[in-house]
Amino acid sequence: MDTSEGSLSLGSRPSQAFSEGFSGRVSVLEEGNVTVQSIDQSWTGSLSQHQLPSAPSSLPNSSWTNEPSSVAVEHRNGSATYASEQSEADEALTGTPTGTPATPVGRPKRAAATVATERMTLRPKTPKTAPTAALIAAPTSPESPPTPDDNTSDGGGDAGRDSLQSPVRKRRRNRKSDPTFSVNETAQPENVTLSAVKAPREPRNNKAATFRTPVISRKKAIRKTPVSSVAGDNVQIRNLSAALRQGEEPVDKILDGWAEVYKNDRLRGYLEMANFFIHASGCQGKITFAMSNLDHAEVIKQLTGKFDEENNDYPIIKPGPEFRKFRSDFCKFLDLFVKNTKDSILVDDYLMENLTGLLSELSDSAFRAFRHTATLGALKMMTSLVEVQAQLKETIASDERQLELEKKRNRANKPRLQTLQDTFDQHTRNAESIKSIFDKLFKSVFGQRYRDSLLAVRELCMEELGEWMITYPSRFVDDSYLKYLGWTLNDKEATVRRKVLNVILPLVEKEDLTQQMQLFSSKFKDRFVEMTADADPECCVKAVKIVCALDKTQTELFAESDLDRMFELIYVSDRNMAVAASDFLLTRMAAISATDPDRKKGRRFRSGKEWSEDVWNIFEILKFSTESPTHSHTAYLVDSLIDSCSALKAWDAMTDLLLEETEEGQPSLLDDKFERTLIEIMCFALKHAAVGESPTGRISSKKTKAKDLKQVQDDRARLTTHFITTLPPVLTKFKQDVNKTGLLISVPQYFDVDIYTTNHKEEELDQLLDIIGELFAKYEDAVFLRNCAKSLESLEQEGTGIVNRVAMHKSGLIEAVTTRFHESLPVWMAGGSEAAVYEFESSVTRLVALFNFFDLTATAELWDDLMTVMRRGFDPESTMKRPLLRKILSCCNLFVMWRIQALRKHEGVAHPDADDCAIHMARLRELVGLLMPVLTVGQTASDTVFAVYHVLLDLLVLHPAPLSTAAEWEFDLKFELPSVDQQAIAEFVEFQVFTNVLPETTSPEARLTHVHRRRQVLTQFCRAFTCDVISSRFAELVLRHYLTTTGDYSDVIKEAVRKMMEVSKVHCAEAVAAALIALFTKNIRSHKRNSQEILEIREMAKKLALLFGTDNEKSRWAMGALHKYCVEFIREATDDRDLAKRVLFFDVLSEFTSKLRREDKARLVGRLNSLPNLLALNGDVVTPFFQYRNSLTSSGTDTDDPADKHRRGRRVNPVIPKHRAAALRLPTPTPDKDDVASVVASMASSVAGDAPDAEADEPGDIAADVSME
Repeated sequence: MDTSEGSLSLGSRPSQAFSEGFSGRVSVLEEGNVTVQSIDQSWTGSLSQHQLPSAPSSLPNSSWTNEPSSVAVEHRNGSATYASEQSEADEALTGTPTGTPATPVGRPKRAAATVATERMTLRPKTPKTAPTAALIAAPTSPESPPTPDDNTSDGGGDAGRDSLQSPVRKRRRNRKSDPTFSVNETAQPENVTLSAVKAPREPRNNKAATFRTPVISRKKAIRKTPVSSVAGDNVQIRNLSAALRQGEEPVDKILDGWAEVYKNDRLRGYLEMANFFIHASGCQGKITFAMSNLDHAEVIKQLTGKFDEENNDYPIIKPGPEFRKFRSDFCKFLDLFVKNTKDSILVDDYLMENLTGLLSELSDSAFRAFRHTATLGALKMMTSLVEVQAQLKETIASDERQLELEKKRNRANKPRLQTLQDTFDQHTRNAESIKSIFDKLFKSVFGQRYRDSLLAVRELCMEELGEWMITYPSRFVDDSYLKYLGWTLNDKEATVRRKVLNVILPLVEKEDLTQQMQLFSSKFKDRFVEMTADADPECCVKAVKIVCALDKTQTELFAESDLDRMFELIYVSDRNMAVAASDFLLTRMAAISATDPDRKKGRRFRSGKEWSEDVWNIFEILKFSTESPTHSHTAYLVDSLIDSCSALKAWDAMTDLLLEETEEGQPSLLDDKFERTLIEIMCFALKHAAVGESPTGRISSKKTKAKDLKQVQDDRARLTTHFITTLPPVLTKFKQDVNKTGLLISVPQYFDVDIYTTNHKEEELDQLLDIIGELFAKYEDAVFLRNCAKSLESLEQEGTGIVNRVAMHKSGLIEAVTTRFHESLPVWMAGGSEAAVYEFESSVTRLVALFNFFDLTATAELWDDLMTVMRRGFDPESTMKRPLLRKILSCCNLFVMWRIQALRKHEGVAHPDADDCAIHMARLRELVGLLMPVLTVGQTASDTVFAVYHVLLDLLVLHPAPLSTAAEWEFDLKFELPSVDQQAIAEFVEFQVFTNVLPETTSPEARLTHVHRRRQVLTQFCRAFTCDVISSRFAELVLRHYLTTTGDYSDVIKEAVRKMMEVSKVHCAEAVAAALIALFTKNIRSHKRNSQEILEIREMAKKLALLFGTDNEKSRWAMGALHKYCVEFIREATDDRDLAKRVLFFDVLSEFTSKLRREDKARLVGRLNSLPNLLALNGDVVTPFFQYRNSLTSSGTDTDDPADKHRRGRRVNPVIPKHRAAALRLPTPTPDKDDVASVVASMASSVAGDAPDAEADEPGDIAADVSME
């Protein structure tokens, strides 16, 4: 290595400081690497960013030499080593006398590095007479990491930046050495830039400073871990992220180990912490010692490309328990870091100064992994900082109190006073430092990321902001922070809005924060009211709760129109929202009752019993329900209030109000409207308590738990105990009003009937049964009679002690009704008086009510009488009332249902009697034969015709074809409707549902009624062919309307297809094929390829193909049947002209080729050539056929060479040796239903003649199902 001798020089002018403190001859290496070594310390650095000037070969000794200080030159691996005396070197380099501590280096700032550069460039120039150079520099201190902006000369920027782009820099980095300085050979000889040197701050008024020298940090950490030691050092940076993920050490021990490293070497500790965030982001790179000289943005730019390109996830969002634990430990590590170092490392003005800058750059990165991870880390640290701030606030307050007490003493202890003062000052400084750190992070991280494009980041910001407000409300519950919550209420994502509302809700519920929240509440109150109608139900619930809480604390905040909106929410279908709104109602009621003078005075019943709190609350609910202008859905009102209002389960208070009698001349306590409303509330509350279910139409996400079931049982026992004794008197009082009694009569349906026996209440039971019988005979309302019969059935429970008593009353009631029916029938048939007709009609009404819950088929006389009336009613010349005919029809239907149920139970015998089965089937045929002619096509059906249709379909579903494994007697109960009748039913459905279009003048209400009725008709028909009581080929009448009825019936058709697949996929496929063929043949003569009609059919085929799913193995049999069905349709062409039209159907069939397996396609291609006269057609006409065949061969056939398949880039099955083929061969798949076996067997037998070797086909090949001959 070439060296040159010369005097140590800096710039062009000598410096007096260096002439007095340091001189001698030095050797400057060609590569520019030198090492200055003193007696007890070594000092290294890199000058690759500096400019190396030349120095004169000889200088006056008076200014540059000092004889006592000699310099020895050594060569070590391309470096020069200088030895000098410690005292002189220190005094010369630091400008500080020996024994005086060096001036501490402050925080890194660009201005400091610029000042140092200016100091060096102001040195006197020396003549360029020798190729020597001198350099005095200091190693980069961890306290002052340089940035590219600092590398300037003369305060400028371009010269210093150019010096960083040395062409030899990369070559020097690759050398196996421990470089101290890296000399920039391209720098101008008269300028020197020292970016690694940081000068101490000097007082502005220090006029005695005649020269300036760079200050070299002498801290121990810097000596052990130089900035530039990359390849030459054995020091390794620990991967804290990997240690956390491995989980071999507790989090606190990992943190303690890092703290020890930081105490010994601050730069290494900083790099470990910085790399902790880098590795936690999933980056495979790291920040090295050499990269610590770079700007944070440049570091991040270099690390961005070091990610796993195949996986876009990063550790904190990856699924699985390992990564969930890592995220938890990541947050825990940062929390412990802040809390354990709050008095030391956290406030040392070095680590956090650099770490906040790194986190700010990472959180602003365009790379999602960096941005999300850094934001998570920064916010978690900020949360811990807030907790520390809150603790310091209390500590400072305690220190201040102790200090004041000590000062007030007569003889204050001065040492103790000084100690308290020092402690107070230290805690105050720490609090200010922590506040400064938090403010920097808040401004650079939260202030930018709360509106980040990433949803998870925005959620995280709002969640942590809420934690700060809860932890330290005196500081953070302020408009400067609350505004972020208000702005984010308009976020487009519901989850973010939900987070914001979750933060605001606990704040507005605290009364001590009302004053701090006042401006925020008044500014955003309109937004809260708007959010009660948010698209997200959970946001609505939270918004309602916030409005309720604000109304409690700030009574004048909302207008009356806003409150009306809250009352309307009680009746919405979402139960959670309604329950939240009910709290608002209860709050308002409590505020009103608190100022009610009558309530303060008190009130008593006539019996002397004082009105309880529940009675007053019930009275307020009655007022709201009756006087509210919004709704009158009492069931919804009860469901909303019952969980939060105990008065709705105060049965004694309700019955006391109902049984209260007013004195003569006094106004009634409850008028008629109040009594009816109270009975409704009581009955609906009773039902809810006994069943635990919301009313029909209410959407509830609440899951029933064991605790809820226990509560339901307790409520049911309690209400039964109360109403056993009070229900008969209440029924007696209101028995003259059918509307009130109709609700009360349903109360026994929710009784625990065993309590009658355990409490010895048989007398009360007899009273109740007598009242039910009396009311059943008195009223004729169908709903009322049905409730009476249902209550009677609820009391007659098998295994209870009261079953015999109830059965005796039931038998007497049934006998009275049937006797009345039989006696009034002859008079009615003879055309008797109006009284006789009324008597007969009323007996039929009661008969229907009893038939719904009890078996009345004991005598054959009843059936004969019913059929007599039926024949009379369907006589064309009959003048019988249609409602009466529908009641008789319902009785006949119920008669058949009760009989088939009894025959299938055949209690006490092995099988039902054959004669009973024959009699039943004869009655069924008689009824069906009477009803079928009623279903006519061509006019809108009446209510009676629709009733006939529903009865027919019900009877068919009750008598399906049994399975092949069923008992022999079940075949005696099979009823199969003739094909002609099935066709008539299908045509009736098609006309009434799809063909008969409603006129445009139909009102919306009438149209809704008609659509509802048609949906019922369609649903009944779909149930019939999915149960296989109507042939699946008639399903094509429904399927072909799949795309044309998207709005009203598509959901019913889609569900029907799904049910058909559960029963038999083969039948479903045949129905789909029949539907497509029916659409195709509708206008077959006018079809042209690519016409609008063909395109619509193809679109429908594509939609129907999706219903078969993506598993071709499960739909293999079905697809074989579909292709067979469609190809057979093409084969059945009558002549060449018809064949030319039918060939177009191959375009439709090609939509299903993707559902075939490869071997099935291959065998299907071999049988397509059997189509007659196909090749004789014109070439353009046969194009659909060839395209269909090509779609079958696009995945290869059995005759293809596997090598050809590989060349085409297609995947082939591996070749299986013959000796293993038998072991690996799968069994033949079976169809979905047993009745399909005969179809498949016939399909297989038809192919047996085509295959020369039947055993050569793989078992289960669907090709056996696709015969073209």
